[in-house]
Amino acid sequence: MKKFIDRLSYLFHRQELCGKPVLIVITTDGGGSKQVYKYLKMTVSGWAMDLVGDVQIISPMYFENREPKGVFKFNKRRYEKGQKRIKILAKRLYEKMRQSNKKVPTYYDIFLFNCLRSKIYTSDADRIYWRDKGWIDASYFFDVDINPVKRVFGKILKRLIDILGKKISSGT
Repeated sequence: MKKFIDRLSYLFHRQELCGKPVLIVITTDGGGSKQVYKYLKMTVSGWAMDLVGDVQIISPMYFENREPKGVFKFNKRRYEKGQKRIKILAKRLYEKMRQSNKKVPTYYDIFLFNCLRSKIYTSDADRIYWRDKGWIDASYFFDVDINPVKRVFGKILKRLIDILGKKISSGT
């Protein structure tokens, strides 16, 4: 999976999957799923995808026929809760795939959008791409109603990045 993401790293510069719904599914034989989720959330948010949700499964707790690993052993309640979550999120993903309305960005999305915009100061190709997409002065990757507080948050970030970007591009 890491190699797959590395091969698609250009999507941090050219958000070609912008607005596409995505569901993060993590399986593990023990711990570590929270760290993996944070990394994958940052990745799909940087690619401007619409994160529908996540499913995290610790396989010894989820599959009855698995050999217990330390404290991780089959838990019927966790299994049933996981099954319910999978069905809900699968339905939500399916519905999102059929809809044309765009998600309202979170503060995290607005933060990432503005951080990614900084590439226009270090790469001519990125600046041209972002200009052609109409993103350089936009509030977000697509036109969506953003509440006034989030809009101000984004404008402050844009201003800070513009100041720093101009200093970087002028060499000071």
